Amino acid sequence: ERIVQVTPTEEYFSVNWQMGIRCNYDCMYCPAIYHDNNSSHHSLETLKNTWNSVYEKTQCAKYKISFTGGEPMLYQQSMIDIIREFERRGNMPNIVTVETNATKELGKPLEDFLYGPVNERGELEPTGFYDIGGKIWHWAMSPKLFNTSGENDAVNVDVIKSYAKTPSSSIIKFV
Repeated sequence: ERIVQVTPTEEYFSVNWQMGIRCNYDCMYCPAIYHDNNSSHHSLETLKNTWNSVYEKTQCAKYKISFTGGEPMLYQQSMIDIIREFERRGNMPNIVTVETNATKELGKPLEDFLYGPVNERGELEPTGFYDIGGKIWHWAMSPKLFNTSGENDAVNVDVIKSYAKTPSSSIIKFV
């Protein structure tokens, strides 16, 4: 509920947005505060108020936002709501990065948001995030190895493939 970091760059104003502290893992290197499985995410009203503070202080033309956590893919609807709020205000971020452990599947609402819904003929409707010119959605995937997470199925190839099919960029780093 506070602005942690404000980082101006040459071309973009960067915002690192910690969605919440819920995470589906309990990795050995992560402080306990970052893997609370009971905390709820911030309300949309809190997110709007926070964005108002950022926008009032910056008034930039180009924004870059990184969603972090906990595990931000536990907050898929909140990511959509935040970006829709940017869109409503006319200051849509040019680059969106999701820093994820790549274990949570793309939910239907987020998939529809990114690509547009599929019509009755099986065709994509051109209303998704990618249909708004010049926008980039970036997946920063950090699958956890067994010795880090203690989970046998920490590397979920199907989830990684579903993220990687997006028409922008992806990076994988094993932790």
